[in-house]
Amino acid sequence: MKILDIGNTRIKCYEVKSIDSIGILFDISAKKQTLECYIENHKEEIYAISTNKEFEDFIIINKLRKIDTSLFEKLTNFKSPYEGYGIDRLINSYAASKLYSSDVLVVSMGSAITYDIVKNSKVEYGYITPGLTQRKESLSTSVPHLQMPTNELGKARNFKKPSNTQEAIAYGIAKELLSTINTIKSEENVEVVITGGDADFFEGIFTIDKFLTPKGIFLAFKK
Repeated sequence: MKILDIGNTRIKCYEVKSIDSIGILFDISAKKQTLECYIENHKEEIYAISTNKEFEDFIIINKLRKIDTSLFEKLTNFKSPYEGYGIDRLINSYAASKLYSSDVLVVSMGSAITYDIVKNSKVEYGYITPGLTQRKESLSTSVPHLQMPTNELGKARNFKKPSNTQEAIAYGIAKELLSTINTIKSEENVEVVITGGDADFFEGIFTIDKFLTPKGIFLAFKK
């Protein structure tokens, strides 16, 4: 099973043979011309989900097997909490509830950071906040002298006390995210699963599963 995951900045194509056998066929920038080259001879085999509105026509024109909210709900009977709820969030929540716990917080670290609370295998509610890159860039844009090298963010968890401005920014972002996750975890009494491109930020702290999306789709079709 080949699955295209079209996001706002990146496009990944997964090959899923089983829950325990998932490979990445390609990981490219979200550009139509580039994607066309990669899928030219395999269109009829590819399932696709998209959170990028610019690719809606592309999926139709290329006759990809689109997985939208309506189809996914029919396959799984796993319902969105409200109209317009992201298909990626729905799939990730479903996968986490099946593979980890019926009571789980799913945090997706992408262009945006989403927090979705699942109780008794049902999505209760969630939050959407800016992603790591967006947080860093928005601060440096509005306050030019507050610049932070990208590598500082990855080291932020190890700062006991920031020793300079760059570390202070990184530490502030890290503490904010950790505090949010731990607060939800405690208040809702749920497990935590992290997914998305920046999930490694929480390596060694929470459970990480970067393949939640293809796993959720695979489970839905094999149900």
